[in-house]
Amino acid sequence: EEVALELCKRRGALIASLDETDGSGDTPMVAAGAKGDVTNLKFAQDKKGDTCLHLCVGQGHTNLARYLCEVGGKRLVMMVSRAGWSCAHSASSDGHIEALRVLCEVGGKDLLLMVNKDGWSCAYTAARNGHVETLRVLLEVGGKELLLMVSNDGFSCAHAAAFNGHVEALRVLWELGGKELLFIPAKIGGFSCVHAAAVSGQIETLRVLCEMGGKELLLRVHKDGFSCAHAAAQGGQVEALRVLIEHGGRELLMMVEMKTGASVLSRGVGHSEVCRYIAREGGADLVGIADSGGWTVLHRLLYQGDEDLACEFAGLCGKDGQGLLDAARKEVVEGTEKGTLCVFRGWPSTVRMDAGQEGGVSVSFGEGATVRSRGCCPVGSKAYYELEIVVMPACPQFGFATGKFEPFKGHTYNGVGADSVSWAVDGRRNEKWHNGRMGEYDCAWQEGDVIGLGCDLVKGRIQVSVNGDFSGPNGLVFDIDAEASGGLFAAFTGDLGQVRCNLGEAGFKHLLPSDEDGGVYVGFAELGSA
Repeated sequence: EEVALELCKRRGALIASLDETDGSGDTPMVAAGAKGDVTNLKFAQDKKGDTCLHLCVGQGHTNLARYLCEVGGKRLVMMVSRAGWSCAHSASSDGHIEALRVLCEVGGKDLLLMVNKDGWSCAYTAARNGHVETLRVLLEVGGKELLLMVSNDGFSCAHAAAFNGHVEALRVLWELGGKELLFIPAKIGGFSCVHAAAVSGQIETLRVLCEMGGKELLLRVHKDGFSCAHAAAQGGQVEALRVLIEHGGRELLMMVEMKTGASVLSRGVGHSEVCRYIAREGGADLVGIADSGGWTVLHRLLYQGDEDLACEFAGLCGKDGQGLLDAARKEVVEGTEKGTLCVFRGWPSTVRMDAGQEGGVSVSFGEGATVRSRGCCPVGSKAYYELEIVVMPACPQFGFATGKFEPFKGHTYNGVGADSVSWAVDGRRNEKWHNGRMGEYDCAWQEGDVIGLGCDLVKGRIQVSVNGDFSGPNGLVFDIDAEASGGLFAAFTGDLGQVRCNLGEAGFKHLLPSDEDGGVYVGFAELGSA
């Protein structure tokens, strides 16, 4: 952008920003194009950071792309958007092969190895959208090295093709990248491409993967023992389970997660058809498997209120069934609260809460879950709490929720910030959350960090600190409507990690947000429930 603005300045066009418009409402890129001003046009970028070459190859205009490459050279070809999207990404994403060949003539392998901010290569985008011939062109120039590249989360081209059901793209990847491409595990969770196809219910894709990778691929598990059968059960994909058992055998159904102890049957709770199929194939042995918190499938069904299915499965256990059912009822009734905190979304048995040695509560997540405070900060008040990261959760979303934040009994991907009544920051994936992913949070948390979270319902602000530092990108992270909120609860989501939560039961480790405008921040432990 600086280069483009300098070029404009030298030609007498004083432009403060490439986003500003002239009297006709045109941006500099549009105005330069209308005047035939190639010198300024070729390096100009729009609001997303796309150059005219991005737009050109994205629409498959090969001849125009060739002309722009001639006048702009490699410098233009190598320019990226604000999201790190190269011209090769634009051409590959939409399968414009001839435009891609033109780009490769100028940018070569260096261009194809560029990745966007999510770590996606142009080969990843081609596989994700099922562009088979595009993948062949990319291999010609980028080689096998390009096909083996993975995203920031460790997802490969094979993951992208499998999740979206692009069978022919998978065949090409197998042909060009070999068996090792199918066995690449994702960084978060260690998911294989079979997990990706299973959870999304891509039946034909699963059959092809079974043929290419064999039983060895099917038995590959997440580092904590989460198998492709667990993934299919959790996703409610009964046909995917049938294919997996057909090729992998009954032993797939009997696999148990190492960290949580959850069975495939327990993962299927919430999907009656899936549960009945698994129970029919696996029998009474599956019904009696307890997770790390002592809950069997009977506990989970009763917790969700499915009394009929719980009784049906207890019946599979013969004379022991009634005793198992009665014990499960008693243990579920004991509740989910631990002092000032409660499990608000997820399975209570997979969240361990213990009194911390230094005060507060140690919270260990087995599966994804959301924990919420019992105390609520009312409108007109200010409250604060701290979360110390002991073991980094896979998907940490730390923040606040209103009283309209609904509980969920069972597995859900919707944590704090996934809706319009909660707000969160995530220092692992570097994102703000409100009504879904909201934008970048340019802060990288580490194990041992203490995350301070304050809500000011006088001025309508949410503030965040890391180890007591409120400077950017922390400090004020959200402006909210205090009156409309009706009050806020401390709330945080995690998966496979551990934090130490201090709502004020013990002294805070760091300074609270400044109170220059009056009012005092208090710990949530001092507040009553709404």
